[in-house]
Amino acid sequence: MNVHGPALGVQLAAERRHTFVGRAEQLAAFEAMLASNDSGPCVLYLHGPGGLGKTTLLHMIAEQARTAGCHVLRFDGRALAVSPASLTDAVGNQPPGERLVLMLDTFEQCQGLERWLYETVLPTLPSGTITVVAGRRPPSPAWRVDGAWSTALRVMRLTDLPRTDAEELLVRRRLPAKTRDDILAFAGGNPLALALAASVASGANALPQRWQPGADIVHSLLDQLIGDMPSDEHRRALEVCAHARTTTEELLRVVLPADAGRLFRWLRELPFVEPAPQGLFPHDIVRHLLDTDLRWRDPGTYRALNQSLRSHLLGQVRTAPAHSVMDRTLEYSYLQHRSGEDVSEYLGWDDPGGIFEDTLRHTDRAALLDLTASQAGRHSAQIAEFWMDNQPQGFRVYRNPHDNSPRAYICWLQLTAPEAGHLTADPVVAAAWQHTSSIPAGRHLGMMRFIIAGPEAYSPRSPVMGLISVRHTAELLHASGMTHSFLAFEDTEYWGPVAAYTQHHPAGTAQVGDRTHTLWAHDWTKMPLDRWLDKLDRQALPEDKPASEQLEPGMPLSRAEFDQAVREAVKYFQEPAKLAVNPLLRNAVRTRPGVTALDALREAVEEGVDALLAEPSTAGYHRVVAAAYFQGPTTQPEAAARLGMAFSTYRRHLNHALSRISDHLYDTLG
Repeated sequence: MNVHGPALGVQLAAERRHTFVGRAEQLAAFEAMLASNDSGPCVLYLHGPGGLGKTTLLHMIAEQARTAGCHVLRFDGRALAVSPASLTDAVGNQPPGERLVLMLDTFEQCQGLERWLYETVLPTLPSGTITVVAGRRPPSPAWRVDGAWSTALRVMRLTDLPRTDAEELLVRRRLPAKTRDDILAFAGGNPLALALAASVASGANALPQRWQPGADIVHSLLDQLIGDMPSDEHRRALEVCAHARTTTEELLRVVLPADAGRLFRWLRELPFVEPAPQGLFPHDIVRHLLDTDLRWRDPGTYRALNQSLRSHLLGQVRTAPAHSVMDRTLEYSYLQHRSGEDVSEYLGWDDPGGIFEDTLRHTDRAALLDLTASQAGRHSAQIAEFWMDNQPQGFRVYRNPHDNSPRAYICWLQLTAPEAGHLTADPVVAAAWQHTSSIPAGRHLGMMRFIIAGPEAYSPRSPVMGLISVRHTAELLHASGMTHSFLAFEDTEYWGPVAAYTQHHPAGTAQVGDRTHTLWAHDWTKMPLDRWLDKLDRQALPEDKPASEQLEPGMPLSRAEFDQAVREAVKYFQEPAKLAVNPLLRNAVRTRPGVTALDALREAVEEGVDALLAEPSTAGYHRVVAAAYFQGPTTQPEAAARLGMAFSTYRRHLNHALSRISDHLYDTLG
């Protein structure tokens, strides 16, 4: 009787099985090899960047093999590079009568032996032997051009775990839901990053309200995923690749003029760097780690790198022909906005899944007007139809790549004079002209009059919203003779932070049917383009300031600014770092002895939310606010679904609720 329990190796194997998730396709491929004997592929070649769990997968495959009665020989590429003869010696000494499974891990460490392996070693192995190779690099093309290997080799590229598998990995580590969401936002589907972050979080005495990776995690992952750089120039090239959306040799030349060609060739050979039509890009977790490390380690160099690359890309945007404006602006916008917390959660910079921008077609009208009516109401649909007739060139439609059906659209108006027909047809345009009165001859106003999309576009980091943001930036950068630009939103709760981030300020309201639209304006005569770009630069990469400086009293807030500050206070109620810079702390909140301004603001917000329960007509709004901000992390469409509401109804009720809360706080704070 074993009074001490199972051996350590048995315990480790059991824990490995418990925490292993995913890779069903690779396990099934090996299972098929076991069943096929001599009739199918005999070499399974697994490759992918570091951290994807290749070694752990080999452990699970080895268990499959032993369960099937096979003898498993496993080699690490680092040892094999030192003593290749050890492989042939071990194969020659295998037990007779047992089927052999040969495993070669970290094969990138002995890639120079690849030809020797497939020409000399593998052909001499006993019949029925299965070889499993795992490394960072794909197999040499020589394997595939050799007809003899065409049916004997199965190549499988490992990628990140899908979201469901990544979340299951964290569930098995017994982490709370909020911490899981924070870790997933950092690590994505990279198993190594997930496991390391989970280990650190599990060992913490108390989990913070928002988990973020420390410098120790970043450094450890960089060591394991990337390792040492050949030189400082190689590291700088990799930092450029991590910072820009895509990297070309031309872009590298901005930072490394002497070695751009050689370093670009080096980058494209790295296993965690992928090619795209626009250039090279790194694996998500590698991008995140390198960028986070540089920003923490050397903030001055980080800002200088960002500035150099943005200046180069801005020049490309300004000189781009019409057919490439979006591509050039996308590269620039990625650098301009990716670090800005106020907009990064809205905009998706990844592959938009084929969704593309197009002009308005006559066949789109019915679908777009139906979408407008469902999302913004019947009166807005009538106004959209008016502008389709009068400025069809201002419409941009975002289409599904499979059937070209419209998924979303915007309307960018150019207005040169307050024409009577425009003022009568569109109260929002009338309000814009009331704000600006008249403009000089030859100048114009620009207005993003409509942003209409289905509920799925309001998910975090939406690709559709990313494309719309790029279009808006392109219009601002290419505008000539524009005195003012306007944004018009009914859903101020959602769009307000984006408008404020882009230096558009509340400029009145307009009534469209029974719905209130808020206008946001930027005066280009007072803040020209160069100053505007500089302001955005400093917002995206602010200099660190002490809290005392951030909380200095400011100018009194207008009512529109007060309303926006209240909306942000409710939205970020459970995020102290964002609540701590709310304008209400400087301009409105009054403290009591022993109560900090931040606690006083939280108390005021709670009172404003609870005040919705005081009247039967607003009690239902309380449920909407609670679902949106106080019942765990969620997207707007998910909150609407939880309440059993149509998304447009949910957004309308949420805006009404926030307006009532703001009214209450204005009476008590303003």
